[in-house]
Amino acid sequence: MGVRDYRPYLFQYCSMQPGRTPNWNVVAEIEISAWLEAVQLASGDRLLLPVALRNRVSWCATDANLPLLATIEPDGEVTVRPLSAQQNSLKAIKAALQRAEPAKRASLTLAAMATYCRISLQPDGRLRLSPNLALHLCSVPGDHVWVGAYDDIITLWSGKAWAELLERSTGVLRQAMRESRHS
Repeated sequence: MGVRDYRPYLFQYCSMQPGRTPNWNVVAEIEISAWLEAVQLASGDRLLLPVALRNRVSWCATDANLPLLATIEPDGEVTVRPLSAQQNSLKAIKAALQRAEPAKRASLTLAAMATYCRISLQPDGRLRLSPNLALHLCSVPGDHVWVGAYDDIITLWSGKAWAELLERSTGVLRQAMRESRHS
């Protein structure tokens, strides 16, 4: 009986070259602009973006800290885009606050503060999160955050938000797999 090679299952020990798709992610070979991976939140509310993800997002190649706008969406996911490209969004927030009735302005301002926050991407690929955003994504210290890239946007999910999205999204895939078995 031969010795079984477990190296393919231990991707964290496989040497990966920048820009090269790790062999465990079969869908990344089909949809090359996308990436998804679970990443542990590090001390100082920092999240190291995987190299494979950074290689798929054009604005991740930076030599200096890059200001970003993180938006907590109603379904709990967090979209991340360069702050410089979000000036119209910031103007819209300011206009909404200015138009608000005085009695509602305080709650609207606090909701905006909880929903939109400035974070930064460091040259080494770490996202420096705000404390509120880190708490939204990881209620338990040392927990994992799901990090995805698609269409030049980075999206972050807590474990709970990711499980809910997965439940809503996988029906079409399960149906396609069932149909493939009958053809």
